[in-house]
This record gives sequence, C-alpha cells and structure tokens, in this order.
Amino acid sequence: MRKRMMLYGAVIALVMSVLAGTGVSQAQGPDHTGDIPRKTIDLPDAALARPAGVSADSIAALSPGIPSHAEPGGGGCDKDIDLTTAIRGMTHIAALDTGICDNADIDYYVASDGTEYVVIAGRGEAAWTHIDVSDPANPVIVQQYSWRGNAKATSSPDIKAFKQGTTEFVALSTEIGGNNSTCGLFIFDVSNPADAQQLSRTFESGVWCSVHNAYVETDASGDGTHVYITANSSADLRVYDIADPSAPVKVGTYQRQVRGFFGPGTHDDIYVHDVTVEDGIVYASYWLDGLDMLSSSLLRGGAVINETNGGVSNIDPADFASGNPFLTHHAFPSGDGSLVVLEDEIEIANGAEVVQLWTTAGAHVDNLVEGTDVPVLPAHNVDINHDIDGNRLHVGWYKGGLQSWAFDGTGFTRDGPAPRTASIYHQAQTEAADDPYSGAWGVRTAVIGTDTYNFVSDRSYGLIVGCSTCTATFGTVTGTVTDSSTGNPIQGASVSADTGQNDTTDQNGDYTLSNVPTGNRTITASASGYVMQQKPATVNDGQTTIVDFALDPEPAGNGTIKGTVRDASTGSKLGGVLVTTDTGESATTNNGGKYTIRNVPAGNRTVTASLSFYVTQQQPATVVAGQTTTVDFDLVPM
Repeated sequence: MRKRMMLYGAVIALVMSVLAGTGVSQAQGPDHTGDIPRKTIDLPDAALARPAGVSADSIAALSPGIPSHAEPGGGGCDKDIDLTTAIRGMTHIAALDTGICDNADIDYYVASDGTEYVVIAGRGEAAWTHIDVSDPANPVIVQQYSWRGNAKATSSPDIKAFKQGTTEFVALSTEIGGNNSTCGLFIFDVSNPADAQQLSRTFESGVWCSVHNAYVETDASGDGTHVYITANSSADLRVYDIADPSAPVKVGTYQRQVRGFFGPGTHDDIYVHDVTVEDGIVYASYWLDGLDMLSSSLLRGGAVINETNGGVSNIDPADFASGNPFLTHHAFPSGDGSLVVLEDEIEIANGAEVVQLWTTAGAHVDNLVEGTDVPVLPAHNVDINHDIDGNRLHVGWYKGGLQSWAFDGTGFTRDGPAPRTASIYHQAQTEAADDPYSGAWGVRTAVIGTDTYNFVSDRSYGLIVGCSTCTATFGTVTGTVTDSSTGNPIQGASVSADTGQNDTTDQNGDYTLSNVPTGNRTITASASGYVMQQKPATVNDGQTTIVDFALDPEPAGNGTIKGTVRDASTGSKLGGVLVTTDTGESATTNNGGKYTIRNVPAGNRTVTASLSFYVTQQQPATVVAGQTTTVDFDLVPM
C-alpha cells in the first residue's frame, strides 16, 4: 500500500503556515452582540465526567484540523468583512454577526410550520446559533446556546439538522477541548428553537468520545433514520439507528484492518475525518488514505465491516508536487452518483490540486488548482445540493470565501480568468493580515420563494447570505451627525448600516453609506463622549435616504467602565455574565466576553460580575468623568 511516513506534527506545521492575501478596503460589520438571545445548556454532572479510557490529552493528540482561532490584541476577533468588492455571479444579501469568534459548520432546514432556519456550530464560545432565515435579507438569531461553565471548553465543530414527522432535531458533534469540556454526539429536539431540549448523548466508553463530524441518513419521506459518526481516531466510523432519538442504538461499525506503518489496529493518520451518505452509498474521507465508498445497508447490518469484507472501493489521489500527501478532508458525490469531489484542507501552495473530481469508478477527471482557479488559500467543506443542482459544487474556501463551479463528466466549467475561475464566488475576508483559515467554513444552498440563496458560515463573523438568482438593488444613505446640545457637527463619528457598510463623518459631520441593500435597515451612529444612537431607514433602489443624528453627550461627571470576562481555568471568554456597579448601572457580556457600562458616576466604584455555576467576583474601580476605565474578570467555576 502506498503510504507516506508522515506524522501529525507535520500536518500541524503545515496548518500553521501563514499566507498573505490581497488587501482591499473593508466594511466593518455591525455589532449585534448585545441583542443576541442566549441560553445555557445545563448538562448533568455525569455528562461532564471524562469517559473511561478517554483523556483530554489523548483526544487532542488524535484530533486533526485547524488550530484554535487566533484572537489578536488581547481579546475579541477581527470582524471586518468585505461585502462588495470580491464577488461574482451573486448578490450580497445580508451579514449577521453571531457575536463569537469561532463559528464552525452550518446546516439549513425547513420546520413543519414553514419557518426556514440555519444552525451554525461553535468551537467553544457557543454550542450553536439558531437563526431564522425566512426573510434572507433580515436573518434573526432565535437563540444562541452555550455550555455551562464547567463544559465551556467543549468544541462543537459540526451540526446536522433532521426531522421525523413534524418534529425537528439537531445532531451536534462535540470534542474535548481540554479540561472543563464534554464530548460525544448530542441530539436535541428543536421543535421550539428558542428552547431546545437535550434528548441523548452518544459515545463508547474506552473507545471513542470526541466526534468531529456526523451525517444523518434519511428515508424516502425525508425523515432521519441513522446517524454516521466519525471519531477521528482508530475507532473510525460508527452507525446508530435514531428511530428513537432519545436512545440511539449502534447498528454498524466500519473499522480498517490495515492502518499504515505502525501496524494493524494502530493510529497514525489513517482514520475517517468526515462522512457523506447519499443514495445508499457511504463516502468515508480517510484523511491519509483517500476516499472509501461502501454500501450503507451493508454497514447498517450489525457486523464489523472492513476494507476486505465490505465491497469497499477506494480513490487515493497522488501526492502533491511538494511531496506532501493528499489529505482527504471531505468528499461529496454528484446528483447521479457517477462523480465525486475530494478536497484537501491542509496544502497551501501555488499549483496544488486541492479539490479533485473523480468518477466513482476511480477515474480521475479534473482538478481545481491553487493559484489558477482560486488564490493560494486552503479549502474547507464542499457541498452539492442534489435537490437544486446535482452538478453544481459549492466550496467554503476559508479566506477565499464561497467558491462555486458547475461540472460534468468532462470537468469543471471555468467562467473567469485566473486566479478566480468560479462562476460564483464571494470572498468576505480580504485583509492581508487575515488568518488563511478564517473565512468560509461551510455552505448550504436553498431555494426560498423563487430565488436560490447561499448561506455561508464565516468563521470569524457568523452568517453571510448571498443570492445567485436575485437582481441586485442598492441605495445610498447619507446624513449629518451633530451634538444635540450645541448643534455643532461631530467629526470622526462612526456610522454603519446593519448590512455592514460604514463611514466616518468629516469636519462638517457628514457621512455617506454607498451600496446599501434595499429594504428596512438600521443605521447606527456613535462617537467618543456621546451616547450611541440607532435609527430605522427604508432604502430604495437607486435612491438616497437621509438619516441625520443628534447625539447626546454623556452626562457630565460620568464615565464608562468596560472589560472582558473569562473563565479562570480555561481562559475562555464568558457570555451572559451580569456586570453591575454599586450605583446600579449594569450590562451583560456578549459571547466574546465583553461588556460596556456607560454613564457611571465618577468616583470609587465597586464592580460585580456574576454567572451561574461561577463564584461571584467583585473589583474596585476608579471612574473619571469623560474617561473609560477597564475592569476585567477571571471567574472561578464552582
């Protein structure tokens, strides 16, 4: 068997490579974090205990993927996004900041009452965010779920939505992120998305616990019947019957016999990283050993299936020109099952063939090449929506954003010049300093009304919504920002729309927001020493809407207190913390752990931070009129 003697440390070294992109002017997205509804998942203590035979260290050693998202400047993350410059074949519709810095995979579903939702997993700061996208131009966060304090380090990289009859569920993959974390596959009833109910948690004690990816197989009526779980270890792939989501039953195992140069049954870098199940075929992405394809009915038959007794066919792409192996991160078949797309997440090199098109019979067809078809940036999850177009590939290409090509048995259709040949793309992270592993994680496509929308989970920002069939309509918002007490213009005030466009006022207090999507918008103005103000605005196609602001000065003799609240044991930022002063002012931290309390009377103050399952903490603060005092907290879990 052709294998490369490559250990996981070498993969990490590749992952940490930094690649500079092309800098363009940015649009700072609006800050919605103060308005996000949040709910804590209150796990029983038994769910927080480390399963027998599983340690945080061992799981961390076996789990591949990208490093935790870098957070520059001592907290928070870069929320700058580019909505209008690096885009082709689609119209930008909306951008929604989820208030966290590490969004993960995404899924879309329609509830039994007709409401349309996307769910976005979170890697630590939130378990997942539940968003109503029935009006794609105005997505609304219904609820954001996070783990309670002593499970705060839990990573949730993947989420899948499914239904049974008129009841909706999500299957949430969780990984141990260190101490204070849980693991396994969780199933929640989300019939009421604002109040999800935990039904089950699945793992095998002493065998596997951390789950990186899962896939729900459905029957002819669209009901979820089985869930396929990848353990990112020598445990490979497990299948559970979910006829009763509160009590999944294991019905199948796929376990490789030959595992590389360490010998049978041992772990090197040959394991199932991701899995797709379509039309009775399981597509198991085997990281360092290509793609295995086998029958789902055989795998669900109860026996332990391996590469010798399961009628397995394998596609194993050749090494890159660099000598590095093709690491099969994700794969997805065409609508008719005759073709399959394989993707490598790690290689970053000019000329690297990181997305490959093959026939399912094992014949190579075509490649998407870094530096030719896309900028030299790493790719991530692929998706082909068989209900809309079984020959249309969508890729969440990390910093490269959404990239999409049509394809057939002769290869990919290239509609543009190098290095952007995709017919549809939208790159939202474009600053040169952006982490190459920021940007688009996953993509889902849906028809809402008569138009086709793309929902992208942007790792740093949250949700990006585009439309490949909509006619672009934009307007302009302009106005003046003044001091309400004097009428004088305020220079340097920040003004932004809820769709991300922003400007800074000139010496006359004037601003202009161009290319604002039409519809009902919210415009926000803020300036140092003044109380922030928001106003509604109706933006019409090709027209200018005037929105003036008269900002109130912060009360004389008052100052501001701001800061960040973290978990003392893990360093994770804590959302939902109530921070109060001894004079009665208060604020609640966003999911980035940040808070701001304005109009605090000057003098020596006492500031208190409290959150369920943490020890309440107090700190002294000296507040100076017209100035900002920083008070950070490190709360100790109970």
